[in-house]
Amino acid sequence: MKRVNLKYTMAVIAMLLGAIIIVMVYSYSAKKPSQIKVGAICYHKFYTLAEEQKGEDLGTYAIWADQFEQHLQYLEAENIRVITVSELLDYIEGKIDLPEKCMLLTVDDCDISFYKYAYPLLQKYGVKMNAAIIGNRTDGATEGNAYRKLYSNWDEIKEMADSGYVEFGAHTYHLHDKGNGRTGTMLKPDEGTATYRKVLINDLKPLNEAIKNCVGYTPRFFVYPYYAVSMPSIPVLRDDLEYELLFCGNSDSAYRYMGESIHESNYNPFTKGESPDNILIKRYTPRSGDDFAALIDTIFSDTEN
Repeated sequence: MKRVNLKYTMAVIAMLLGAIIIVMVYSYSAKKPSQIKVGAICYHKFYTLAEEQKGEDLGTYAIWADQFEQHLQYLEAENIRVITVSELLDYIEGKIDLPEKCMLLTVDDCDISFYKYAYPLLQKYGVKMNAAIIGNRTDGATEGNAYRKLYSNWDEIKEMADSGYVEFGAHTYHLHDKGNGRTGTMLKPDEGTATYRKVLINDLKPLNEAIKNCVGYTPRFFVYPYYAVSMPSIPVLRDDLEYELLFCGNSDSAYRYMGESIHESNYNPFTKGESPDNILIKRYTPRSGDDFAALIDTIFSDTEN
């Protein structure tokens, strides 16, 4: 009888231990942070046949408006979630869940063609975008000078922000230039870091205030002009100006700093509930006529290109 009870007791103990192990494994799996792949695409100008027939200088980075519409359709068909910067930051802070594949659509400069052609398509497809403002261009468009036909004005910026389809960030006030020995926000060869810090703060603090006065919030992200990154800019932009994400490009000259690339992959990996060590966002720029499906495959590839 004792031998039977002993066997029974041992069996119960084994079952309990097994149950405990299962619960522990399940709990670990449940608590393990999820990671997502975030691609990022950069646009500049959008055009139609009318602009082409006028012989306007559309530039290297312009794409057809109907091509942009095809991009939106493709992302929807492939179940790739298009998100805003704030949605990504909410995920990083553990506030929301996001699917495994997400895409940040960004537009630099706030060209007038963005307002005329891309913004209506965002409304049509229910897609949100992230746009970076150049302060002096937007001021000029508002004042009605030569920039009026080239850039969105502050009223148009406010309209897009109020719609909920566009989140706005900073792209410098006066530094989107290649003059005076500086390319965009790059550090000059003979410039001290203290002086450089003042240059960035003096340019971007007024832009943050102007954006807040227009749209009601302080921009949470910064976009480097010409995709050009200087390592000493990162702590200034992050700590002094409190930008939470910094956008650049995908070429070596654009995103390499400290001798290392941003990510080993073409996408930007983020983990729910964990602040990233690296807040630089790698972006790809589609050109008119590019194979968009191939570009998306490249972006979500685990091999860096």
